[in-house]
Parts: sequence; C-alpha cells; structure tokens
Amino acid sequence: ALTDAVSTRLARRDALNLADGYRFLDRYSAGDFWDGNKRYREPGMIRNIGSLIAELPADERLLLISHNGHCGRDMSASGIPAQAATWPAFGTHYATELGAAYFVLGQVYGGGTQLMIGGTEEPIDVAIDSLEELLNGAIEGPASLFATSTDAFDLSQSYDMENMSAVVPSEQFDALLYLRAVEPITLR
Repeated sequence: ALTDAVSTRLARRDALNLADGYRFLDRYSAGDFWDGNKRYREPGMIRNIGSLIAELPADERLLLISHNGHCGRDMSASGIPAQAATWPAFGTHYATELGAAYFVLGQVYGGGTQLMIGGTEEPIDVAIDSLEELLNGAIEGPASLFATSTDAFDLSQSYDMENMSAVVPSEQFDALLYLRAVEPITLR
C-alpha cells in the first residue's frame, strides 16, 4: 500500500535475483559451477532479460553483451549441449521466444590474453581445427564483421571455440565479430 505496482514487481525480482545469486555462489564454491549455473544463474539471467524486454517501448530494441555460450541460439546452461532444451541458456530461451527478432552477434578472438577469475591473465590458445584457427588463416587485418551465411569460409560445420564446446557457427550466431588480438581492459 505504500508503493506502486512497478516498484513492488522490481523489488520481488531483485529479491529472487539475490536468492538465486547466493544459491549459485554456494554451488560454485562447492566446486559445481554447472549445477549452480543451470538451476540459478541462467534462470536469473532469463528473468532479468525478460523484465527488460517487458519494459521496452514498442519502437526500441535491447542490446545485450555476453559470452557466446550464453547468447547462442542452442546453448545449454548445464554445460552438456544435448540438454539445451531441458536447461536452456538465455540465448536458447529467447531464440525460441522471440524468433527472428532475436539477433546474435558472436565474438571470436584470434589471440591475445584474457582475464581469468581471480584476476590473472592467460593467453588465448588457438587450438588446431578451431574456429579461431580458421579465421586467423582466412582473414587479413585486425578485425572483421561478417554474416555467418558468408561463403568465404564454411561456418556450417562444427568447430571448437575458446572457452566453449564445439559449435556450428551458422546455427548459433547470425554474424561474427572477429578480432585478431585482444587484451583485458583495465577497470578504473
């Protein structure tokens, strides 16, 4: 009675997010990232994105920046690709819900360094027969943005990707941003 419906709805969402966040951290600290991710973290992201979509004016779109494993069209929150329907990542959920209105721009890094949990930096190791190796050999220059329907190289077969299970790029992403070398930013 002391507040409005929007504030009440947002407070309930925030309370659910805090509860799920702590449940995820509990599983994570127990060494079971995937159980925590599929049961708490990814459902929380789906809930948050849904609330953002619900509040968008009809003529506006939402841009999310995330790891490829979250936003791909057929990704599993359990870490087991065959479980995408049972434990969907948010990309799987919204690819189904939004259809053609859901556009995925994947990111591929050809080398450089990445910031790891705990603050250490590690090199991006380009694996043999990976998507990174294919693009490193096929693209000249420091960067490229292209549709996955391109015929410049075959993106309809399965490739390993850095920090991911093997994926078929043309099935997961509408376009790819390739950066030959990246390094972590310094947070200020």
